Amino acid sequence: MARYSAVTVDNAAGVGEWIPDLIIPQVVQTAMENECFMPITRRFDLTGAGAVFSIPQAGALAWGTLTNDGTDPDETLFDCAVRTLTPVPHYLDVVIPFIVDDATAVDLETEVAKEAAIGLADYRDTLLATLYSDRPTSTPDHYYGTDATELNFSTLRATQNLLYVQKAPKPFAWVVHPTQFTELLKDDTFINAGVKGSPVLTQGVQGNGFATKVLDVNVYVAEQIVESSGLHSMMFSENAALAYGYKLIGKPNANKQEIMMDVEWDSSRRTVEINMTIHAVAGGAKGVAAAENTWLVDIIS
Repeated sequence: MARYSAVTVDNAAGVGEWIPDLIIPQVVQTAMENECFMPITRRFDLTGAGAVFSIPQAGALAWGTLTNDGTDPDETLFDCAVRTLTPVPHYLDVVIPFIVDDATAVDLETEVAKEAAIGLADYRDTLLATLYSDRPTSTPDHYYGTDATELNFSTLRATQNLLYVQKAPKPFAWVVHPTQFTELLKDDTFINAGVKGSPVLTQGVQGNGFATKVLDVNVYVAEQIVESSGLHSMMFSENAALAYGYKLIGKPNANKQEIMMDVEWDSSRRTVEINMTIHAVAGGAKGVAAAENTWLVDIIS
């Protein structure tokens, strides 16, 4: 990072522009490489007027045989109910004392971008992991397992069947806590079932959390899984059950981006401040209200 003084920064109009141009692409790319939930979540660009946005819901759109006797065919109303998404601001403010910049032996732009990206990945994964409670509580109950009872291959099959019954689009994702993944690796049936899909014992857990594929279930590992009277792992329909909506934002008369960044010099504190903002929301993409997401199962252990 360039060395700053009050005079230099206050009079160099371009300083606040070129730093975001360098850092933002690195933050976005590095976050994507480290996130578990985001690649398997349905993303919506909600840029535009308004604060509340809707995802239309429908029952199964079933085809049938058309007769030529003049009878009207059966119709399925598509926009029969909606799921709402309301983006809210989230922030990260980074303060760098000038003495750090003056004495550092590393590239501070790279370091800030890397750490901010890891923080963003952790933050968004945490927001999505809390959606385990979005599952139905009855007819059928999408809560499976028992606190302190270890997961195994039969857990996967029983949970998978719940999603089959609800006609959830395949493939399915199962995001488990590292402790739960250790539980699964005690079960030889689980290990052997995943050999053809992805041999976890030779590949290990990937950077985005992917561990193995068992039948039509992709198994991921994420430490953000919520612990509340047990560990709440989640099996759900990939890119269909969970949603992440965001707005492109920016300063007036500036290009809008998914992450807005401002850089300024604070003379009284002798610091450079890098302020980052996103305008986003994580929520269920299936069902008309909380606890109606039939394409998601809360699996506890």
